[in-house]
Amino acid sequence: MRDPALLFDDYLEKHRERKKQAGKDFINKIEDQAVSKLANQNSALGHPEPNRKLVLIQDCKKHKEIALPIISKIRHKELNLASYKLSHTHCASLAEVFNLEPDTLTKINL
Repeated sequence: MRDPALLFDDYLEKHRERKKQAGKDFINKIEDQAVSKLANQNSALGHPEPNRKLVLIQDCKKHKEIALPIISKIRHKELNLASYKLSHTHCASLAEVFNLEPDTLTKINL
């Protein structure tokens, strides 16, 4: 018979893994809902091209990154990233956003 302490450790490990997976599933569901909502808004407004938030969310989702609210940091054509650490994916997504809408930004504060 196996040691009860080892059985409990196995149980705890499986429980932790299930909680991690549930958290990942929850984040994916929220991101999917956000993408769907933005896509529906675009089609309802007659915008065939995606808006900048949608581009950022889809890019981050494709590369399995959490989409940070970077776009909301733009004020008066300035992007304040003083408190943010961005991954390569976030930077590439921002570059794509600014290629779609070049007049969005004039200055970045790091």
